[in-house]
Amino acid sequence: MTKVEQLTYEQMPALRDALTRHGAGGLDGVDGQRMSVITQALKADAIALAWSDAGEVVGYTANRHDTGGGFELVECAGEVFAPWRGQGHGGALIDWAIAEAGRGAQSDMVEIVVDSLGIGDALAAMLTERGFTASQFVELTAPVKVGGPQESGIWLEPMGQNHIGEVTSLYQRASRPEPLARGGDAAIVTVLRHPYLERAFCFVAREAGTGATVGFVLSLVWPDSPTDLWIETICVDPERGEPEFVSDIAAEVLRRAATRFATASMGTSEPMAEVLSDAGFTRRRTWARHSLLLWG
Repeated sequence: MTKVEQLTYEQMPALRDALTRHGAGGLDGVDGQRMSVITQALKADAIALAWSDAGEVVGYTANRHDTGGGFELVECAGEVFAPWRGQGHGGALIDWAIAEAGRGAQSDMVEIVVDSLGIGDALAAMLTERGFTASQFVELTAPVKVGGPQESGIWLEPMGQNHIGEVTSLYQRASRPEPLARGGDAAIVTVLRHPYLERAFCFVAREAGTGATVGFVLSLVWPDSPTDLWIETICVDPERGEPEFVSDIAAEVLRRAATRFATASMGTSEPMAEVLSDAGFTRRRTWARHSLLLWG
């Protein structure tokens, strides 16, 4: 029988040893994010370990709570290490994560999400049994465009502290029609405080000629991928939300990124992947987002 218990600071060496020995990428599929998620969850008492009868760490689950606007997003990451898969440990960890999301909730509406590259049939079945629904996303990548003049009607202005209010307001307006997209107004604040935020490649997008703000870009650089600029967010003003603006903004980011990077990558929906092909992005892989909505 699986024993699942909340992780304590004293147990961190045991978890680190297990992560080193079994070296998987985690449910989120991005190794560079794993310790950041674990550390945040540990501070919030939102992480648990699964133990074997022999006292070995066989897996973990970690929740990251993001609250804003009466809505709360709980991003759940974790894994069962390869030698112990198929023995019921995953289901026990998922049940703990769902219970913790309810206990730790600060809002009446909570969405739990599990993102995964190449999610296995067994895990997908466990999530479905517990009421999760699945959506597919696409990871795109493109070589940067070395040299050349600005090619679009978009101008990117470096984002400074004076833009934060404008950016937050724009994000709130853009996310309001789709409140489940990223978990409410606090999501933009979370990205702006991210430890891997690449401030030199965060921009406010202006329309050439008029100077009107049409959107913004936030970018990260993962420590294990220093030559790949990860475009975390391209947000377009919903009142000026023509798809070509997204493609134009992405194309201009590629041009600017040539000063430091070899490629730029991002995750997006299937329809937007088609739009971004015009900017030179191609598909690298797909991942699934499983989502469960809880009501207080």
